Amino acid sequence: MTGVILAIVLCLSVAVKAEFPDDPKPCKYGDGDCIVKLVNTMFEERSSVADPSLNLKQLDPLKVETMTISQGEDKSPVAINLKFTNNLLYGIKGLRFTKVKGFDKDLTAVHEIKGVTKVFSMVGPYTINGKVLILPISGTGQSNITLANMKAIIRFSGKAVEKNGDTYLDVDDLKLSIKPETIHFHFGNLFNGDKALGDNMNVFLNENSEAIYKETAPAVEKAFGNKFMEIVKDVFSAHPYAKLFAQENLLKVFYVINFDGALNGVLFAAKGISISASIMELPLALVLLSGCALGYAHGHALQLPSGVQRCELMDDSCLLKGVEFVLKNYAKSGVKELGLIPLDPLHINKFQIGRNPHSPVNIDLSFRDVDLLGLGDAIPKRVGGFTLNLGRSIELVMEVPELAVKGPYSVDGRVLILPIVGKGNAKIILKKSRIHAVINFKPVSKGEHQTFAEVVDVKVDVSPSHVTYHLEGLFNGQKELSDNMHALINENWQEIFNELKPGIGEAFGLITKAVLSKVFGKYPLEQLFIVSN
Repeated sequence: MTGVILAIVLCLSVAVKAEFPDDPKPCKYGDGDCIVKLVNTMFEERSSVADPSLNLKQLDPLKVETMTISQGEDKSPVAINLKFTNNLLYGIKGLRFTKVKGFDKDLTAVHEIKGVTKVFSMVGPYTINGKVLILPISGTGQSNITLANMKAIIRFSGKAVEKNGDTYLDVDDLKLSIKPETIHFHFGNLFNGDKALGDNMNVFLNENSEAIYKETAPAVEKAFGNKFMEIVKDVFSAHPYAKLFAQENLLKVFYVINFDGALNGVLFAAKGISISASIMELPLALVLLSGCALGYAHGHALQLPSGVQRCELMDDSCLLKGVEFVLKNYAKSGVKELGLIPLDPLHINKFQIGRNPHSPVNIDLSFRDVDLLGLGDAIPKRVGGFTLNLGRSIELVMEVPELAVKGPYSVDGRVLILPIVGKGNAKIILKKSRIHAVINFKPVSKGEHQTFAEVVDVKVDVSPSHVTYHLEGLFNGQKELSDNMHALINENWQEIFNELKPGIGEAFGLITKAVLSKVFGKYPLEQLFIVSN
């Protein structure tokens, strides 16, 4: 029974560690089939050893230090006080999950897990006092309780708790159901070692095991539920919820735009972002915002700077000119009316990139107070796809002659085959980058002529023609090692960038969605565009 509980803990925590196991890979939000497959593989292959990175002890056998089952009062057929001390639980390795529900982005929703196992045995010291059906029972010694062909269901929910910019799950409600097909009891040294009484009691317990378990099930499930709560609370208190899932367990970016022009710390996460492109993506989101909202918003209570033209909804040429106008005239100053901060340079307070053990580029990298330069020279090539019913994807294509990232960094990990460590100032140059973004909206009506655009999905591709890295302070200033590393990463810039490219698009999608949701959730399409009746 404890095995079922810890099985569920493992299910929820296998993806917690920053260095997720190479095989199996972590799962996406709500992907029940993936979670079932992943955890079953973990049990089969890794339950016999401890894994400190998951905050889990060795699972098979699992040491149960103390557990007490208090059941019934004098009027109950089974009224016992049963305590286990330093027991071992065998059989978790054979546990198999069959179905998982929940585990999506709404961490406060109810999560449900179903599992089955052939044999669970808990062995070790016990003490017992009370009565079973009509017979008194007492003893202290060694016990063996085996459950065969057991089914388990657990449902739990919790609340979101913010700590240091991260969101954690605090489990505060849990329901556990355990249904074995058969149970076998053996309690040694019952009745102070009286063999005849002890043997008769063990026979009686096993002949009536179904009735006894039915009577004690609430107390059993409560005891193991409490044990589970202790373990799962420890896991979730140590790791942010987002790190449980594939798309959010490798990168943290601690910035988002505040619409009065400031940069505030907000968490978003995504897989394997490269050093340069991850910095580039926030301003691209803002360019989207500035061109596809600010560039044609006018009147209707929106007070915008002179020169900004409001466009027909499906006039792609006008929209393209709007993006170009904003980049040329407002990249350096920003537009406070819609919360567009200065883009060139764009100041980013902090972001972090975590290790990706699946990649040849496996690093912990962090930046603080860095500037991104060059967006003012971006050249938009295409903007289009808007319709009033938002039935088409919105597309943005732009080219940037040169982007430069400058500021303090720290790094630790491996690049290709070599270790890398350092701290100092970084300068990263992206030459002739082509950026292609596709945004999907859905309409949300809030009244007549009040059609708002809800951002559903964003995909992006970033393709520079060349990337140059310069990282001061590598290897504590050892010039020879630093020179060799710079030669490696710059000679292999394309391979490094391509290895991390999928995560670039995913990260940009999350940033863009957050930024666009602020504006398109505030102003209806009828106010941002000229809409024909």
